[in-house]
Amino acid sequence: MRVYRGLLTSAGVASIVAAAPLYAQVTSQSGQAESTADSSKGGLQDIVVTAQRRAENTQKVPIAIDTVSGEALMKRNIVDPTQLTQLVPSAQIGQSAGAYPVFFLRGGGSFSTNSFNDSAVVVSLDGVPMARQYNINGQFFDLTRVEVLEGPQGTLYGRNATGGAINLIPQRPGHTFRFDGVLSVGNYGAVITHAAADVPLNSALAARLSFHSSNHKGYTSDGLSDDDTQAGRVQLAYDGGGPVTALLSGDIVHQGGKGAGFVLVDHGYEADQRVGLTDPRAIPVYTSLGLAPIPAGSLTQNNRYEGTKLEVNWKSDLGTLTVLPAYRHADVSFKSAYGGGENDNETDNQESVEVRFASNDRGALRWIVGGFYLRDQAKACHVNRLPQQFGRLGSLQFDHRLESGLC
Repeated sequence: MRVYRGLLTSAGVASIVAAAPLYAQVTSQSGQAESTADSSKGGLQDIVVTAQRRAENTQKVPIAIDTVSGEALMKRNIVDPTQLTQLVPSAQIGQSAGAYPVFFLRGGGSFSTNSFNDSAVVVSLDGVPMARQYNINGQFFDLTRVEVLEGPQGTLYGRNATGGAINLIPQRPGHTFRFDGVLSVGNYGAVITHAAADVPLNSALAARLSFHSSNHKGYTSDGLSDDDTQAGRVQLAYDGGGPVTALLSGDIVHQGGKGAGFVLVDHGYEADQRVGLTDPRAIPVYTSLGLAPIPAGSLTQNNRYEGTKLEVNWKSDLGTLTVLPAYRHADVSFKSAYGGGENDNETDNQESVEVRFASNDRGALRWIVGGFYLRDQAKACHVNRLPQQFGRLGSLQFDHRLESGLC
């Protein structure tokens, strides 16, 4: 595929009932993923992470961790979770029906594809865990780094971390005025824009405004696997030179278009033909499975994610006290060609508060103590129509309906 300004493209590839991602990757001449440290400047640079709830050099963190810098993400135009696989070999991230990403780290994860199940990999945005992982869609912009922690992380990350944890860390506001902008274009009508500005308000307050837009046409024959995403983030930081610092932030994402696409990989079709499931050529396949074909042009998505958080840090001679309340809201609505078709409508409200105290790094003993509260309410209607094989009896059609308030 033709690529301008390092634009990445991806497409979903599936049999009639299963999905797996297909990517057109941009790699270096050595074929290796980019390092987050620039060795051309005379050796590895220090990479500071917060994987253990404190700022540490990544080489001193006693856990398996991959760190990808925001610069590396920009160079590769990583704009959605599934593309992170290109820079982190241990991560396998696929796109299920509609808005649901599926996370695996070193083979550990869960095939859960809706909010009636919990993932085995916890994903956090600036310290706030996402109870519903579709909240991470559209958030791969204006990041200082992404931390990928492989293996069980339940001690510090609580439930749903048996496979590992993925932390997205946004750029923080700076106290010097600065503007950054990037425009990338490519085939399939791809246009990706990033813009961010640091705005100092006074000696103690600074704001950062950032915007992201990603658009391209569909990669499948029926126009699916497209992208129509707009996102924005506002942050206000306080640092008066005393023991107390604070950060207030809010973000909003809109995800439109037709959504994830899947293509036939049997019945005489190959993946590279990209015959989508609403393509007229798929009609005989659906008929052979006892299913009604999905009408062309009937699939769409209209998802919105938004949230706000406040982080307050108080430093003392003993250590640092952190208080982090947050709220997130999501409205998810899509129709997807996932096998026999899926129609989902969901509203989610998440409230969380984390309080922790981390000791100073001085001395032989370091410790951290804290507590976390999460209240998540999801009202959802999921309607699936999938074929089920019963040996020689052929295929049967059924509706699997789980509902809570919206059906």
